[in-house]
Amino acid sequence: MTEPLPKFQNPPVTETALSVQFSPVRGYTAAHGGQFWRDVLGSDWVTATEAPRLPEIHERFGQNQMAGNALIGAINVNVGLGGSSSPRLQFRDTSSERMIQIQNTRFAYNWSRGANRYPSFDRILPEFEKYFARYNEFCRNLQSSELQLDQWEITYVNNFVKGEMWQTVGDWTKLIPSFVFPGVAVENQVPTSVQIEWQLTIGENKGRLHVSMLHARLGSPTGPDALVLQLVARGPIGQDANLRSGFECGHEAIVRTFASMTSKAAHEKWKRIV
Repeated sequence: MTEPLPKFQNPPVTETALSVQFSPVRGYTAAHGGQFWRDVLGSDWVTATEAPRLPEIHERFGQNQMAGNALIGAINVNVGLGGSSSPRLQFRDTSSERMIQIQNTRFAYNWSRGANRYPSFDRILPEFEKYFARYNEFCRNLQSSELQLDQWEITYVNNFVKGEMWQTVGDWTKLIPSFVFPGVAVENQVPTSVQIEWQLTIGENKGRLHVSMLHARLGSPTGPDALVLQLVARGPIGQDANLRSGFECGHEAIVRTFASMTSKAAHEKWKRIV
């Protein structure tokens, strides 16, 4: 029997995103993004901004996996089809905690921490499906055919701010017990920062989990000092997986990996209930 997924009353999640990638929408321009905001999203989405395009990324497995790449098995592709130069548009709601991002090859739904705690995956997923259904219909009417979905992606970001659960770099093992600094060759040399990434295959090539740790300042060079733990799962949409099952698979991989990486003391602070 599969053990239930770990759950926390007060998880340290600061941002999460559900995203789907698809073949370029024919005839799509930046003006269509504005039309979608004005005519479809409604008055709850109050601000719109432009951002650089997200690259098309495809997880590859088996013989197609590119060992030695910066992201093993993840290939960035610049698609030169119609509308590919249109920007990514970001729409925020009245709370500023939700954001919808669109371009002609991607739809993403983000939550970021504001006054409220993380609302849970079980609540975010139906919200994603609600708004993606609207975008899907909008694009279907534009190109007179269904979107050709090719990849799901789910991201969780956790910021561990200095002073809350750690004071020095040496305290990071109180959060992540398995973390080990490399051997120090210079006398009295103490590591001061970290930037690490691991890749793990999910199941029988159902997807890939990218786990990264970064010591950074949040927001600006003078922002809070934090250890950032990011988990990104993505995988193909095809005969063996649809969009919802992909998200559920990625969510399980992220939650179980996060719980296994972090300490019991941290779990007590986050009020683990399962």
